[in-house]
Amino acid sequence: MGFNPFFIFGGICAVIIGILFYLLSATKTELKNERELSTARAIAIESYEESIKSANEELEKSAKALKSLNAKNKRDKDEINKIKNQLISGAESSCLDAINAIYHRLHQQARDKNSTSN
Repeated sequence: MGFNPFFIFGGICAVIIGILFYLLSATKTELKNERELSTARAIAIESYEESIKSANEELEKSAKALKSLNAKNKRDKDEINKIKNQLISGAESSCLDAINAIYHRLHQQARDKNSTSN
């Protein structure tokens, strides 16, 4: 009996088919991993974008609050300067006038604070 070339050819084909199945399986696993990584990246990017959007909204709110506070502080400063200038320029101004002006301003601030909190 000798070697039958069909058995040798069949054996070689079986080895080649085995290698191809292994490579196909490895490729499928790699593609699955790539899809999972891609999905994870997309979720991370979406989460990052949401975080940035939220931070920008908070920053805008903070900027508006600061702008409002600065405007209020400017009004207060202007009012105090107005009172100071009236007291300095008034020849008959006394310490009592200064104290009355300060109390008037404090009462006005308290009224403003109460009206904004309601």
